[in-house]
Amino acid sequence: MRRYLVAGNWKMNMGPAAGRELAAGVQNLLKGRELGGDVLVCPPFVTIPAVAEVATGAPVLLGAQNCADQEKGAFTGEVSVTMLKEAGVRYVIIAHSERREYQREDDDLFVRKINLIHAAGLKAIFCFGEKLEERKAGRAEDGHPAAGAGDPRLHARCRGRSHGPGRGRRHAHPLRRQLQARQRPRADRPAGCGWRPHRRRGPQTRGLRGHCRRSRSRPGLTPLMQRNLP
Repeated sequence: MRRYLVAGNWKMNMGPAAGRELAAGVQNLLKGRELGGDVLVCPPFVTIPAVAEVATGAPVLLGAQNCADQEKGAFTGEVSVTMLKEAGVRYVIIAHSERREYQREDDDLFVRKINLIHAAGLKAIFCFGEKLEERKAGRAEDGHPAAGAGDPRLHARCRGRSHGPGRGRRHAHPLRRQLQARQRPRADRPAGCGWRPHRRRGPQTRGLRGHCRRSRSRPGLTPLMQRNLP
């Protein structure tokens, strides 16, 4: 059974004192309870050391909102994955829509970051989804970039309106199938296809039929995803 992850991205809120107080409150609230998943808090960089004192993984885990795409060097203002790991971080958010929109980060940058995260033994939370106007226009699956760098946690969101569980699962399905297919030995993969079609029928699965691998054209996959297929 897949284990759930409930993550809170604090964005540019909460300094060290306020962040430690909030994390301690969450820790005390969940202490002694049987949970069906993991709870994660992702404070700003300057708040991470203070939160690390209380978010020790029993049950609250510590994450970061971003990382550099380089291991070290003269990169003013950047924070490397190894620094985050030493500070107690176990997860890193990558490809958030605000990073795409305001910092103009692209798919190639995300791939480099995820490779570094996995090399350090951490886990990546890869954000993907569509803007509200894209959802209304029926282009939700057009905005899914693929990292092609292992199996990061999947997180689907829509800027401007919250996702329900059903929509989140539907958007995560094509990418999860691709990642699962890439991790299986080549001999065990379905002949001619890199992923298995969704079996259910109905409005939620419209446009998710499998396509022959030779065509290299599959709904819900961007050129980066198709370029990284085996």
